[in-house]
Amino acid sequence: MSLFFYILLTCFLRCDMLHTSNEVKGRCPVKVGYVRCSTEEQNEARQVRMMEDHGVEKTYTDKASGKNTDRAALREMMAFVRSGDTVIVESISRIARNTRDLLAIIDELKNKGVDFISLK
Repeated sequence: MSLFFYILLTCFLRCDMLHTSNEVKGRCPVKVGYVRCSTEEQNEARQVRMMEDHGVEKTYTDKASGKNTDRAALREMMAFVRSGDTVIVESISRIARNTRDLLAIIDELKNKGVDFISLK
């Protein structure tokens, strides 16, 4: 067996063992980044660079106030993540501006089996 096929088979088997539900079977865990700037004028480049430096494979970006959780990219990210994935943010203020919203988001991620990392 060639090295390529061995690596491919190993990754496939590892993914199947990590995920038990049919919905996510065969999908390897993903590092997902969430980036938010409050206004269109602010530049998200620093946050995006941090995500790249930490091996994030998929990044969701909002240019909106963090005063509520009704943000398009945040909703999309929450729908995308699956058990075994990890959500990474630059700081908790990027994902939520108040404790109640932060706890609700973390609770939803935890219930899905998703890890959460804040770099600050």
